[in-house]
Amino acid sequence: MKKSIITLATAVAMTSCHGDRRPISTGLSAHTSPATAEVPARSTPTATDSTSTPPVTSQGIGPLRLGMSPHDLPSAVQGVYDSISISEEVWDDERFTVVECFRNSMKTVEALAISSPDHIEALTITGSGIPTSAGSLRLCVGSDATQLPSQAGVHPLPPSADGAMRYEWHGLTFYTSADTVMAISIGEE
Repeated sequence: MKKSIITLATAVAMTSCHGDRRPISTGLSAHTSPATAEVPARSTPTATDSTSTPPVTSQGIGPLRLGMSPHDLPSAVQGVYDSISISEEVWDDERFTVVECFRNSMKTVEALAISSPDHIEALTITGSGIPTSAGSLRLCVGSDATQLPSQAGVHPLPPSADGAMRYEWHGLTFYTSADTVMAISIGEE
């Protein structure tokens, strides 16, 4: 039985491992316990000027598009990542492809190919400095999310399995904890 994309995306983000199977820190790991989560400093997209980053839409992040093969990703995208790692993972006896994108050695984006190893079905922004819009707000991971629910076109979703509040805006899902944007997903079911 196929798992939902978001359940798998959350599980992968929380349990991503190096080759020696040791867990590594990810942007979504803070969702595991909102009451005790370490909240990053609130920020605005100042680390990366929005004119140097590609747009974030319901179809992808610039040239990173839903539906493309992980092996067709550019080796770098200005303002998003400067290196990538592609691996095969197994969760609940199901194989899938994980692409982790890094900027200055920090993970910024994760892409998942679940049903087919050549078809990206979900993208999750886990690092700061990749701005997007929700109503009249400009947000990135680490931004203050207190005004997000009141924006035109923003719809609340049920909390995720790990307790994160979720809001949808035109195909983008914003995960929040302690009034801070913790992750932004594209391609959820």
